[in-house]
Amino acid sequence: IYGALAKCLDEGYPPGSPEVQDLIEKHYTFAGEFHEISQEVYRARAELYRTHPAYQKQLDFFHPKLKDFMSEAMEIFASQILS
Repeated sequence: IYGALAKCLDEGYPPGSPEVQDLIEKHYTFAGEFHEISQEVYRARAELYRTHPAYQKQLDFFHPKLKDFMSEAMEIFASQILS
């Protein structure tokens, strides 16, 4: 999922595009296999991806701007789908 999101970022897709949101939905579904994820929890996870050094390191491996891009896409998903 991270590699596909990095490719979308490189190709200029905005975080709210259907292509990106489909990948974010896959991310949400995968994360939900381990525990229930509410809108509030998913937004908190988006903030962690943006600010926590361990998550930054994980995402920077795929693309240096992925943490911000993915966090924004997750926020859009949470607002539009999980509300």
